[in-house]
Amino acid sequence: MDKNYVEHLRSGVAAGNIAAERLLLLASLQHDDRDEIEALLARCKDTDHRRYIAAELQCFHGRPGDEPWQDLLRHCAEAGHREAQFVVSVYHEWARRTGRIPEDAPNDSFSAGWDEWRAPEWTEVISGSGIRVERSAEFAPRPLVGYLRSILGPRLEPSAVIDPDSGQAIAHPVRINQSTQWVPEMLGWVGKLFEIRLAETGQYAVSNGEVPSLLHYCPGQRYKAHLDCIGNKLAESEQGRAEGGQRTLTILLAMGNDDLTGGDTWFPRLKKGAKAAPGELLRFNNTDQDGQPLPNSLHEGQAVTSGQKWLLSKWVRANSTPYGREICLQSNAS
Repeated sequence: MDKNYVEHLRSGVAAGNIAAERLLLLASLQHDDRDEIEALLARCKDTDHRRYIAAELQCFHGRPGDEPWQDLLRHCAEAGHREAQFVVSVYHEWARRTGRIPEDAPNDSFSAGWDEWRAPEWTEVISGSGIRVERSAEFAPRPLVGYLRSILGPRLEPSAVIDPDSGQAIAHPVRINQSTQWVPEMLGWVGKLFEIRLAETGQYAVSNGEVPSLLHYCPGQRYKAHLDCIGNKLAESEQGRAEGGQRTLTILLAMGNDDLTGGDTWFPRLKKGAKAAPGELLRFNNTDQDGQPLPNSLHEGQAVTSGQKWLLSKWVRANSTPYGREICLQSNAS
């Protein structure tokens, strides 16, 4: 690891910067620097927070421990650790969503099954010309959707691209909306859990995912027709291979208000569209079984007529991505 970068992160951690703490953990995990991880835990003066980090490392990164991560998380929540309490509530809401615990189970209880996970099923809504569009109605509970909007919403900016002549950001010619990314230092426990459960539901390797993007549309805004797959020449180039190769799959998490009208995901060459309610997923392939781009995967986000459209997009590559390698998640941890 770059020594100057590590020292900068250490200073941030000492000053109580949570983002610096998460970045230092990620950098240490990427380089398998166990000494740095142990030093970070040892410097943590808050016993409950140290337990919380240890539980997260055990749950998502395979760090061994004398006590199961579920027990560590429970102890932290019962001791009043706010983030641990929220994490427990997310597990509970997800367990209720999938029927693993009763609807009336209190958030602070650890009923049997609260940490178990059962990936929801998919229902086909569109098919043709090699394209298969599916919807899953049993994914994210509303409190999780609200959480994502609350942490990412304030970071929204008008979608832009870099002008090749001036080098300045200019209005995006296709994506007429606002957007932001769920970057690694913002993931935390909830983000890591989300990434793993989305990968299991979408049936792809968690390391093959790109950074999630939040998209927001007001009335009249849209995402013009485009392809998510990339050209074979770019996908097979040195840069393309480093970024994970071809973009094979798109998954969209609907996060809009109930009064949303318009904003369908429309496939103009198939002359069909699909829409999902808040908390539901849409999934469609961008390539055929041989990994070749499908021109008929051309799609657009139709203009919003009323209300607001909130969408979290996840692109999946054929191989591991820089983002997937950075977050270092183990796909069997949930």
